[in-house]
Amino acid sequence: MSGPLWLEAKRVFCDRCRCSVDTDLIHADGHHYSDNGDFYCADCWGSDEH
Repeated sequence: MSGPLWLEAKRVFCDRCRCSVDTDLIHADGHHYSDNGDFYCADCWGSDEH
């Protein structure tokens, strides 16, 4: 074997509902980050409150 079978997950938290999202799932162009830098999960991004 060449190394461990696990990788440490890196997560961010939604600034609205506080759910955690693995950074590997966030689009590289910064989609779901607001202009002020807040992060919103897919469920909260469509809400008109951000």
